[in-house]
Amino acid sequence: MKYFNQIWDTIKTVCMEQRDEQLWKIAKKRANTKRNGLVYLTIVVFLWIIWLSNNDFTFGKNMIYAWPKWPTLALSIAYVFEYIDAFYRDNDSLIQKEYEKLKNKNN
Repeated sequence: MKYFNQIWDTIKTVCMEQRDEQLWKIAKKRANTKRNGLVYLTIVVFLWIIWLSNNDFTFGKNMIYAWPKWPTLALSIAYVFEYIDAFYRDNDSLIQKEYEKLKNKNN
C-alpha cells in the first residue's frame, strides 16, 4: 500500500506541474499581449505626432494627406487578433473537444 501511495503522489505531482506549466504559458501570453498593446499605442501616437508636426496643425483644405491612418489600421487589426488569441481562445480545450469527437466517431 505504501508503494501505491508513493506512485499516486508522484502522478499527482507530475499532473500539477503540467497544469501549472499550462497556466504559466497562458499568463505569459496575456502579459506579452498587454505589453504589445503599450508598444502599439506608443508607435501609433508617435506616427500621428510626426504627421501633425509636419502638418503645422492646420486643419482643412490645406491639410497634408493623413498617411498614419494606414499603419494605425494595420496595427489595430493585428492587435485585435493577438488580444482575442490571448484572452478568448483556449487551444487546449479545442484540441480536447476535437479528440473527443474523433474518439466517439470511431467507437
